[in-house]
Amino acid sequence: MLRSDSNSSTSNEAASSSSSDTDSTTSTFSPLATNDQSFTATMSGTGAEGATFDGTLEYDGKGNSKFTGKMGNDTMTMYRFESENITCSNDQCFALPNSTGTIDQSQYSYNEETFASYKTHAEYVGQTECPAGTCAQWKVTHDGQTANIFVASDNRVSRVSGERSGSTFSIDYNYQPVTITRPANVTAYPMS
Repeated sequence: MLRSDSNSSTSNEAASSSSSDTDSTTSTFSPLATNDQSFTATMSGTGAEGATFDGTLEYDGKGNSKFTGKMGNDTMTMYRFESENITCSNDQCFALPNSTGTIDQSQYSYNEETFASYKTHAEYVGQTECPAGTCAQWKVTHDGQTANIFVASDNRVSRVSGERSGSTFSIDYNYQPVTITRPANVTAYPMS
């Protein structure tokens, strides 16, 4: 999940195809930010040590998320709200400190500044099939990570896949209204 700490807005056009000027997805890397859009996403991957994860992420476009799936052999649900993180497993839910227990939002939600910082690193690969139908595929290598970003004709990101330090990942986006509800059975995590 390609990330950047840079807020640079420097841009140059990546390699372009011979399409018309009205189809910007093939001439300029300019996907719409995902951080303010609600979506569900199918996520999967393998860690450097061979551990796998797969599941479904729901994101409401307001910073709240819910991931349900398997990480290794464990099935769990993780919630992220502005002021708390919650992890649920085996019908028990625990509130955790904000820095632990959930998937970092920067791993699946991209803002305009992040995409702007990728422009100088984006190489147009071509048109290819993706969850949204046909997408412009862009290869982005940045900060030691390589990702393929698939941009649909409406400039929405349809898929992000790639690898970093022996880990692989894939995220397929489906944009739709999402509401994240805090579970009722949450207790404070027992600190030792």
